[in-house]
Formats: sequence, C-alpha cells, structure tokens
Amino acid sequence: MKIDYHLSKITELESTLSKLDTETDYATIIELLMLISAHYINATMHKLNTLHLKRDIKHNRLAGILRREKRMGEKSEEIAKIVTRFEELRPGLVYGRKTNGKYAQEAMELFQKLKKICKRELDV
Repeated sequence: MKIDYHLSKITELESTLSKLDTETDYATIIELLMLISAHYINATMHKLNTLHLKRDIKHNRLAGILRREKRMGEKSEEIAKIVTRFEELRPGLVYGRKTNGKYAQEAMELFQKLKKICKRELDV
C-alpha cells in the first residue's frame, strides 16, 4: 500500500477517534488505535524501505516481525512493546468484562508515543 494511502487512512481514522470518549467508547478506541497504529507502522516501514510497497503486515503479526527483523531499526523493540500491550488490552475491552476507561486512556498514551516515533521517520 502506498504511504500516501496509509496517511490518508490515518487522518480519517484519527478524525473518528477524536469524537470518542475513553469512559464510554473504550472498546472502539482500542480497536481504532490498533488499526491506526498498524497504518503508521506499515507506512514507516515503507518509508524506511524495510517493507515493500505492495505488502503490508497485519496488526497481529507486527510485534513479532519487529522483534525478529528490526524493521524499524533501534525503535523496533519499543514499538513492538506498544503493539503487544494493545493486543493484551483488546480482548478484555472488546470481548471481555473490562469496562473501565483507564485502559483506553493507557492505550491512548501508548499510541501517542508510537505516533511520535513514526511521524519523526515519516517527516509529517
């Protein structure tokens, strides 16, 4: 997928995210954060030429690939940890009984770190 397409999807999804409330929309927030993060990571790897433009990596494979292949250089492990934490939070918020907005807030804070790293590489 072209970098510009990833960036347009990020803009669209972040617009939706901005309308949500962590106390009531926690399940939707964690799903959106996972999706937006996948777009950021894939776009960044395309920019770094560590992922071919015709290929993207699904969210459930990102952490493992980043750890093994270091496709985001020195930031690979940090990004992998954030993605892993999202994957840990998702089942409880989306399918389980976690109804506390503090988990969505934690995810938002992690997302801001991921976004900052990716934007630095993407020059956006």
